[in-house]
Amino acid sequence: MARRRASPADVSGIATSTDLQRDSEFPLRVYSPRHSHPGRSKHFDLSILEGTGELGHVLAREFLEFASSFKEETADAYLVAIRSLFRSCVAQLIHQGAQLPSITASQWRHFAALWFYDLKAEDTVSDVTANGYLSANRRFFLHLQKRFLVPKFRWPNAIRGALSKPRPSVSNAPVRNVVASEVGSWSKPDRTAWSELAKLNDLSSPSVVKRRNAIILAAARRHAELEIRKWWQLYRESRVIAAQNSSFDFDGYCRKYEYVSDGILKRTRGWRKPLRTLPNFLVYVERKFGGVMPGKGDDPDFVKCAYAHHADNLKGRFHLEYGSLLPLLTIIFIERPKMNLASPLSMTTEDVEQISRNEHQARWTKGRANYRRLSDDMPTGSQLSLLPNAAEDITAAQALLVIQELSKPLRAKAILGADKHLCLVRDTANGCVVGKPAAQSWICKQWRAFRDRSGLMSAIDFTLSQFRPTGAVTEFFETGDIFKVADRLGQKSISVTARYIHNLAADTMDAGDVRQVQDSLTVAVAQRSGRPLDQLGISPEREKHIRETAFSSGFLGYNISGTSKEAQEKESVLESILSGSKFVIIETAEIAAEIIAFNEHIITKGKAIQGTARYEEFWLPLVVICTQIIKSMSVSVIRDAKKRLRERPIHYGPVV
Repeated sequence: MARRRASPADVSGIATSTDLQRDSEFPLRVYSPRHSHPGRSKHFDLSILEGTGELGHVLAREFLEFASSFKEETADAYLVAIRSLFRSCVAQLIHQGAQLPSITASQWRHFAALWFYDLKAEDTVSDVTANGYLSANRRFFLHLQKRFLVPKFRWPNAIRGALSKPRPSVSNAPVRNVVASEVGSWSKPDRTAWSELAKLNDLSSPSVVKRRNAIILAAARRHAELEIRKWWQLYRESRVIAAQNSSFDFDGYCRKYEYVSDGILKRTRGWRKPLRTLPNFLVYVERKFGGVMPGKGDDPDFVKCAYAHHADNLKGRFHLEYGSLLPLLTIIFIERPKMNLASPLSMTTEDVEQISRNEHQARWTKGRANYRRLSDDMPTGSQLSLLPNAAEDITAAQALLVIQELSKPLRAKAILGADKHLCLVRDTANGCVVGKPAAQSWICKQWRAFRDRSGLMSAIDFTLSQFRPTGAVTEFFETGDIFKVADRLGQKSISVTARYIHNLAADTMDAGDVRQVQDSLTVAVAQRSGRPLDQLGISPEREKHIRETAFSSGFLGYNISGTSKEAQEKESVLESILSGSKFVIIETAEIAAEIIAFNEHIITKGKAIQGTARYEEFWLPLVVICTQIIKSMSVSVIRDAKKRLRERPIHYGPVV
């Protein structure tokens, strides 16, 4: 028997406290009682709707009800997608000044079409993410439709065959030019690695790729281990100094210099002098504040005194910080390609206890990524590897245990619900110190700072997320066994792994200038027109190579350069290609030159037919598309492209 569907009234009948603070300075930064906790309020920022009047308040109230059934992280993700849509149409909504139910289906369809078109052109948004934004907005508008606030309308089609293009391995990371004086300031291992790296330029060779990977990973590990040992020794040294300081009487100091008046801590004259010595200061912080430096809201006078006398000795002495967390994460990602950035950040103390008992079952993986939930063996290693000048490598499990130890002082001050997190760092809320889970944005900033101070690493531009594909590519080149690659990535789906490694390997192999835009266009022409490739001068071997490289790079470009006669013959082909092409952000000067020249050609030659149906329906949209692509190009790409055009002009057929 078919299930009865609930009516819109049944589905939406749950009441939620969603009062908006209309008289406040930010009425559309709305409070969410569902996601707030004692001492920690949660607000959703819908200020993008400012100026829309009652329409904005209705949407804000409905979003609160919509988000009340989701966890905070999921609700935040929906908010990002929904703000993306309204950001593109808020100007029209303000101009119209209409109420929400009065906006027609055709208007909503127009808003959605323009928004999704612009979204697909953004270089920072992958196809998978764009489809996710589309799905999130459709779900929110379904909620509004059940409330009879918006009509049903047709949404744009999702991008077909969308793939999340993985990052290449570190072997393909850009290397900047370094002057001799800077190289001379590096350590001897870095100078040796730099000279060897400079000789390995043939990225079409798997052996070169493997060697480059090995050099860069060795440099990353070397600098990460140096910093881990430095932070660990500083932390242990502080504990020893505080424990062995028998000359400082903490209780006597408090009786002599401190008293409480009206619930406020007061100090008498001379209280700073005993704390000027580092051992006394460390004991005081340990006993008074639980080993965590206070914030200005906790004890402003003490904080001022601490930074006046010990500013250079505070960092890393008490607990985990972003600076000490970053090298530990680096070791984890180098050894464990199964982990992405969210994996260790979502681990709990119970997970680490399982590691120490050799019972770890990869519970640190994302909850939604079930295909990565595989049993995993993480050798614990030895604490001897943390000693200065130790020859033994620091293992990923040992790095996790160090994170657990360094974050212990912060657990007593953790925000509600975060005391079980593995990665806790010091933060302040309203001036008072709190322990918070590490934020990815701050980790990325610290990664750049870590690279800048790490010799050879400062010359190579790559991200933490590229350690994962590096491990996969290395495994693929060494064994050729796709099942081993899947296990190394923590994936159960072999088809997913095959597609992943195919993209990575192809990107790595074809990182150089090994393909011609003209040949890629010719293959696309043959595919669209049905003509045999041998008639167009392309061999089967060349076709296979072009298809592989074009697939791996996501390239769907065009090039009809040549004489005016050649361009005229290919004009109809250009129409068929452009009518179905999905344009991508251009970073290659050769392709950029084609687009710039073609755009200028249409503008110059199309003046004679401006205003005609042919121009409005075909040529004008091409100008809009080309202009949009050109605006997304970097200044350096445009400069190089125009230089190419001056050296070798490109000719096109008539604009008719």
